[in-house]
Amino acid sequence: MNLTVVSGAIIRNGRILLTQRRSDTDFPKAWETPGGKVIKHETCYFGLIRELEEEIDVTVLSAAFLWRDDFPDMLQAGEKCHVSFWLYHVTAMRREPRSKEGQGFGWFNQKEILGLMLAPGTAKAVPTLLKTMERNNGY
Repeated sequence: MNLTVVSGAIIRNGRILLTQRRSDTDFPKAWETPGGKVIKHETCYFGLIRELEEEIDVTVLSAAFLWRDDFPDMLQAGEKCHVSFWLYHVTAMRREPRSKEGQGFGWFNQKEILGLMLAPGTAKAVPTLLKTMERNNGY
């Protein structure tokens, strides 16, 4: 099975918003940039908009592509999948983020990120995330 996952880096005042996966999901309790699976006939950009609305109650007004990678043998719900992971930098949004799906939620600086257990896509994107955090203290 092939899956496409989108994720949004929201950076404010030198901190990035991460959500913590629930214990009943793949990669339990791992921290990640918020996002989720793209559905059939949906672009990655529109998948990002939908997922961030569903997960953290924000309306994405603009986002810039940051990074992409493939995970050819990732386990999802016990099934081996090819996962394409797309990361965007959310550059403008409406409403304050809040947890809507019962997941953990927090703002982290660069040093704190390095001490967290991260989900695979976010973990592999850390160098890109750190560079983006250095360049962007606001949205």
